[in-house]
Amino acid sequence: MIPIIPTLQVTEGKAKIEKAMKLMKKLRKEQTAVQDFIARSNSELDIRERAQSPEHRHKDLTFAKVARLLFKLCTVQCGLGP
Repeated sequence: MIPIIPTLQVTEGKAKIEKAMKLMKKLRKEQTAVQDFIARSNSELDIRERAQSPEHRHKDLTFAKVARLLFKLCTVQCGLGP
């Protein structure tokens, strides 16, 4: 005999699946933003590395600190951080 599933259980299950799908879409969007940020940062670091002039050291250090802070912020917002 096939068990009868109450309508309430089906409705709750559907709501959970829809919430999970919404969260998955949001995570993918945020993951893309973090990947874009990392790609831009790596590109900027490559440019700065090729320049290698002593007068840019302060700017390089500031950029690295800001990039690290923004990366931490992105990972915390995405729930990927510690």
